[in-house]
Amino acid sequence: MEVRVGLPFEDARDGLFLGVWNYNGHQSDDPVRIEIDWTAFGSAGDDWITLPITTVVPANGSVSTQMTVSVPADADSGLHQHGVLIESFELDQGGNLTSTIPHRNWTLPVVTNVPWSGPFSLDARPLDGNVSNQTLYDEEWISGATRWDWRAESGDWRFLSVEWPEEWDTGGTAILDVDWEDNPYTDIDVLWLSEMPHGYAEDDPDAYGDSTFFIESRSINNHAGSGSHNWGTFTGTSREMFAVPAEQGVHQMVLHTALHGVSTNDNPLNISVGYIAAEESGFEQVVTDWAEGSGVDAVHVVSTVPLNVDSVSAYGWSQPVHFDNETAFQDVSGDKMTASWWHNMTVQNSTELNIKMNAHEDADLDLFLFRDSNGDGTFSSGEEITRSWSGSSAETIRIVDPEDGNYSVAVHGYSVPSGTVQFWIDIEIVGGDELVITDQLSLTEGEIDAIWPNGSDTLAGQVPSSALQVNLAYDRPETAGIWTGFIDITVEGDISLRLPYTYELVELDPEVSFDIPANLTQSNSVVPIHLHALDTGIGFRLDDLDWEPVDEDTSVPEADLVEAIDTAGVHHNLTSIWNSGNHFAMPENITFREVWVNATLPAIEQWHDYLVTLTDISNNTAEAYLSVAYDVTAPTLALSNIPWITNQQNLTYIIQTEPGASVTHSGSAVELDENGNAELTIQLAEAEARSNSGSSFYYVYGSSIFDIVVSDTAGNSFTREFVVVYDPHVPSADLLDVSDQAGYHYTPAQISTPVNMSEGVLTASIPVDIRYWCLRITALNSPHQYVQCETNQLIPQIIMQDDPGQVSIVTQYQIDTTELPDGDYLISLEMIDWANNTDTEEWPLALDRTTPLVEWTISPGTEDSFFDHRQGLSWLSSEEVHVRFTIDGVLISERTAITSGALFELNHTGVHEVCLEAIDLTEPQENNNRFLECRSILLDASIYNTHVAADWDGGLVAIDQVEATLQRGPDQEIWWSRSDVEGEHLIEPGASVVSIIFDLIEGENKFLIEIHALDHVDNYTLSIVRDTTPPVLSFFEVTNRTTPLATTRVVGGICEHGTTVMLWTEIESKEFVCDSSDQFEIHITIPESPGTHIINGLAVDAANNQYTSSIEVMEQEWIDWAIEDARNSGPMLWWFSLAVIVALLAIAVPATLLRRRRARRDEIENNGPDLEDIMSEIDGVAELPIAESEDELAE
Repeated sequence: MEVRVGLPFEDARDGLFLGVWNYNGHQSDDPVRIEIDWTAFGSAGDDWITLPITTVVPANGSVSTQMTVSVPADADSGLHQHGVLIESFELDQGGNLTSTIPHRNWTLPVVTNVPWSGPFSLDARPLDGNVSNQTLYDEEWISGATRWDWRAESGDWRFLSVEWPEEWDTGGTAILDVDWEDNPYTDIDVLWLSEMPHGYAEDDPDAYGDSTFFIESRSINNHAGSGSHNWGTFTGTSREMFAVPAEQGVHQMVLHTALHGVSTNDNPLNISVGYIAAEESGFEQVVTDWAEGSGVDAVHVVSTVPLNVDSVSAYGWSQPVHFDNETAFQDVSGDKMTASWWHNMTVQNSTELNIKMNAHEDADLDLFLFRDSNGDGTFSSGEEITRSWSGSSAETIRIVDPEDGNYSVAVHGYSVPSGTVQFWIDIEIVGGDELVITDQLSLTEGEIDAIWPNGSDTLAGQVPSSALQVNLAYDRPETAGIWTGFIDITVEGDISLRLPYTYELVELDPEVSFDIPANLTQSNSVVPIHLHALDTGIGFRLDDLDWEPVDEDTSVPEADLVEAIDTAGVHHNLTSIWNSGNHFAMPENITFREVWVNATLPAIEQWHDYLVTLTDISNNTAEAYLSVAYDVTAPTLALSNIPWITNQQNLTYIIQTEPGASVTHSGSAVELDENGNAELTIQLAEAEARSNSGSSFYYVYGSSIFDIVVSDTAGNSFTREFVVVYDPHVPSADLLDVSDQAGYHYTPAQISTPVNMSEGVLTASIPVDIRYWCLRITALNSPHQYVQCETNQLIPQIIMQDDPGQVSIVTQYQIDTTELPDGDYLISLEMIDWANNTDTEEWPLALDRTTPLVEWTISPGTEDSFFDHRQGLSWLSSEEVHVRFTIDGVLISERTAITSGALFELNHTGVHEVCLEAIDLTEPQENNNRFLECRSILLDASIYNTHVAADWDGGLVAIDQVEATLQRGPDQEIWWSRSDVEGEHLIEPGASVVSIIFDLIEGENKFLIEIHALDHVDNYTLSIVRDTTPPVLSFFEVTNRTTPLATTRVVGGICEHGTTVMLWTEIESKEFVCDSSDQFEIHITIPESPGTHIINGLAVDAANNQYTSSIEVMEQEWIDWAIEDARNSGPMLWWFSLAVIVALLAIAVPATLLRRRRARRDEIENNGPDLEDIMSEIDGVAELPIAESEDELAE
């Protein structure tokens, strides 16, 4: 058993209590084993659904949002439950959340139906500890926890969507197989729904959609009323299995728990949808030739599911009845005999009768079947055989082995709310022994692999899981139409699968025709007439084949032979009966399949018109007409506008003949109007004009050779033959040569420049078919002209064999230009051939027989001398000439003009040979007009003398720059460079005298100068030394202890060899040149006044670089010197010490002073005098006033 609790955490204070008790109350010492499986389900994140995260809904308003469901490609088929969690929040006037806690939340359920595709199978997953097997909804588990006391739909339901693809729609049948645990109580009904247009789609497409489903096949409807069902399956076991049509589109496989007979809450199901079909539409026959309506066939039946076949049986033929849109009314609910729709039918030799119906709209229609058991032709309430009266309009009746007799199907409107309702109904009778199974053979796995190694196209490329070969035989039904048979395949378990077999017997219209001659035939001889009648269907009687004349002038000839084959295949000779006209004498039970009537056209010169009609037993008709003319008179022919030669490719000519005649042009038909006239345009083939052995001819071939044949349809004819020369070629001439009176030859291009010609010969190549030519030489700027013309009287021959020959000939024309003045002319050759093609070839001619006059000068200079190497030429001619100007044989200038000039330069001095040659426009010719003059002119070399002036060359300076002056000739370059630096400097041509300023560097500077002198270069070298370093000079005083007391001082020092050195004081100066020892010592006098004195020194080198220096010397008085000497521990220290002692002894001092001095004396005697002490005392004595000293002495 199963217990489900929804929203277990809705009240957090409550727990879940599971109680189990022994309901039957049996007490036993044996323990009861209880197994509990606890499974919890919750929501999880999912990416199938996408929609906006946030949507703002205005107060009292609504908003629509787009939600997209994206199904993964690998999603499992079946129903998928999703949900969209919706939380609502309140916003203030500014659009801000008033609280982060949702105002309300709920889940919007979304169910996605992922269909299965084609055949498939499902097995119930076990209820075990595997959580992946646990689900709240599973197509393979159907619940029994429902009640069956409501309506027919009471019970649990499962829906499986099946998308049947095109590749599986091969005319086969789907096998629906649902299996459950064997028990005598459980019953699962299976319904197969197919798609159909929705009846209310146009009224509200959003609400209804464009399609809905209808029940195409289903299990037996065993609804017993008030939601209860009786048990019943097609197999009679705990398994429902039947076949349904497998058509492309979306279907629904619906499972319904009609009865639940197991102790568990859920019932596990094994579900499969297989496919079985005959290879290559094997269970289908379309017969158009009734003679081939019976036969045998061998069909392979293949299946996607294993099938253990016990037997195969067949039934046929019957014609199913299908009404698609019938009308039922609200009848008296309690009276079945008030049914508003009845259908009568006859059942014979049938094994099964199936009837199913449903309404297109909401209604409760009931289905009743009656049999006229007493044979009175009417149906009463007591003659009801069975009924189907569920609470809906989906009703089904199935009768096995019905008795022969007259039956009637009634549809009773039990509850029709709208008063009328449309419904469909199918009536299928299974029976007949005209389709039988002769043999059956189940194929082994090896045979299957051998036949279908790459799979079966019928099974969309899959290798069959099982296959069966069925050998069958069939007989033709009696009447045309679509007949249905059935192949029942009984598999293991006595399960029957029914496959339909369709037999279409087509009744085609009969055929009748005159095989020969063809309609509208005209003949000049007697021809046979063959009439053929054929009906591949039910057949016809001889009296229904009628051959009659169309008019009274025509008579039907007597038949030579009439033969026939009846529908039973028996041959008949009907010549006598046909000619007698007693066709009705044939027995009624003999119908013919084919009749041949052979006759001969009467030899009467006229049109013979016939009509034949044929009507078969099904009253289908056919007819044929024949019109034949007998004519032995040939037609007339008149032609116009056909020339012997033309220059037009399209030749149009007019034909006149009798109406109805046929005209051909070289075998091609010409269309005539109703009066026998036609205008025809043909394209001619180009003829070729040739010449051989001095004789000209036209070679004509192809479409230019034609015949015109006029004939009537009876075969009478008249012929005319023509040969037309088509010459489209405009004649052309090539001027090959022109010769003058001196024998010089010119090309056509050469005579366009002036030639010196007074007489000559023109040689030209012209076509061989020229009839007329005219040669003219016409002046372009004057009325002068020369004319010569000629006509050929001999017409070329016309031949039709391809003889070799030349297409042109060479001819010469004499010309005389002695009377023509110089100038420009045009030679024209006018030509006309025999096809009147005209052309004029023209060549320009220029005549010039006068030598040009030329004046020329050269400057600057004279006719003997050049003043510069840069010169200018100018010249003037009496006419346009080609001038060549050369110097010493080298071409300087060349141009063509009447006047011009040239600038040139000479490259060396001396005498030059200068020539000017002028030729007028006759220059290209050997006999041209030429002017030539040469002169010898001197270019003096003194014009290009050079010179360099630099007075500092080779000197020594201490400055930064020096300047040089250079002289050169006209238009000459100067290049200079520093010897120790790469690169040269250019002074462009210009002034004859130029100055260069050279920047100097310390040390030696050397400059290289090149001055161009037209035909050579003069080289100059300048050098100079730059010295800006001051000379060396340093000196000092040579002193001893008494030097500060002397006025003559000794100065020693260091100097630079060769420099002039001068030392001076305020009262004396000394000057000398530094010798090679670079040292000196001199005596110089300073002033006697005590103090500091300066001795100055100056050194000057050869570049006038100077260096000055000075020292200070001290002049002292004796006392200052003595004190300083004593400070320096000199001899004066001892002298001062002795004087102090004497003074101290001579002066009376206090006893204390005496003792102190005595003590110091002892120190001096022991340690020697202390200079610091002595000097301090000397200073102290010196500072005492004389009076104070004397006082001390007195004391």
